[in-house]
Parts: sequence; C-alpha cells; structure tokens
Amino acid sequence: LQARLAELPAITSVGMNALAPVDKNGRLEPAFEGDKLAGLRNGGYAVKAPADRVRAMRDRSGSALDFELDELSAMNSTELKRALGTKPGLIVVRSRELDDAGEVGMHLGTFDHTLTLLRSAVSLLQQAGVERFVIASDHGFLLQDNGAQKVPFSSNKRAADRRHVLTSTPSGMPDVLEVPFVALEYDTETPQYLVLRQDTALWDVAPKIAPFVHGGNSLQERVIPVLVVERQGRRVS
Repeated sequence: LQARLAELPAITSVGMNALAPVDKNGRLEPAFEGDKLAGLRNGGYAVKAPADRVRAMRDRSGSALDFELDELSAMNSTELKRALGTKPGLIVVRSRELDDAGEVGMHLGTFDHTLTLLRSAVSLLQQAGVERFVIASDHGFLLQDNGAQKVPFSSNKRAADRRHVLTSTPSGMPDVLEVPFVALEYDTETPQYLVLRQDTALWDVAPKIAPFVHGGNSLQERVIPVLVVERQGRRVS
C-alpha cells in the first residue's frame, strides 16, 4: 500500500484522466471546453472520457480491455475467460459508484457495497489467471454537514466551483492558496491560476451545503491510496 498525491484541482476530469499515461516528460497539457477544464491532452487527441483513457493505456501497453465494475461482477468465471480471449497486456476495471453515490447524498450507505464488488472482481480475475492488480482512485473527498462554512469568491457565483476557482488572472485574495499552472508543470497557451481555500470551507456557489465535495487541497482530497496486490508465490524478482 502506497500513497500518491492527486493532481490539482482534485476533480474527476483531471484526476481520472491523469491515471492514463498522458504526461510528456513529467508535464501535463490540460484540455479545455470553453473556460472549463475538461481533461488532458495526449498528443493529437484529448483524454476526457473512459474510452479516451483506455485508448491512451492501449497506446502504451499494446493491448487493453475495458470493463465497468458492475459489468465484470455480473460475470461468472467461464464468461470472463471467454471475454478475455487471448491474455491481454492490461485489463481496465473502472467504476464511478463512490462518486455518484456521494453526489446524491447516499455515500456512507453504499461504500461497503462498492468495496465488496471490487473484492469480488479481484477474486474473479485471479481465477481467470490475472496475477497482478493495481487499485487506485482519482482523488479523495470531504463529507460535509449543514454547519460547513461557505465563503464568497466574487459577486459572480458561476466563477467558482465548490472547492476551487480557475482563473486567467491572479485573484489577489488574502488567505488563499493561489497556484499558477506553470508551478504544477501544466502547459497552457495562456496563464491559468488555481485559487484554493486553505481550510475546508466551500466557495459559496449554491444555496445548500453539498454533503460530498472535492476539488480542494485538503489531505482527504489530495492523498489517494494505491494498493498493489500480487498472487502469493508468483512474484518475479
């Protein structure tokens, strides 16, 4: 079990796509849709969706199969072996269940179920001959209650997201963490700055407190566990 830092901002469009091999000499190139950060570029195409991530992994590994976690969990051993065919170099199993459940306020009531599906998927893949697993996430999250603090960024609530602001000019605000993209080793055509709270308060973007948030620089959001599992007695030195 090791720890890695999620990319900033710790949001799905950055973190999930950074899991694919999209860096060039240690640098990332963000992909925008208007003023929104939609993903990362990999050479001549943008990596924004699951199919794009698998394409980037396939470019690096030579072959890659793609499964959703619930799809894989519904298979039996025979069905999985048939789906795998000749042994691929990489099998990608992905899920947004934790994120989706958190966003609708069902978080803690469903997390155990998702982790049970993950454990079952590992067992099923082991039966099919897979020997090495890397289990990771894109970022972590904060669970909030109605007592959470909201802080205005500007009079325009649409300028901010819940835990970060992306702006083309420095904000000049005191008591914030302001990070230029160049300091994160991101390559952009025009300067970009991330403005982050130094605490767990939210930017005031909605009437209600969101119970599940991410995008900031807190320990819970940035540090992600990476679990590597190998079958005993099969490790090659």
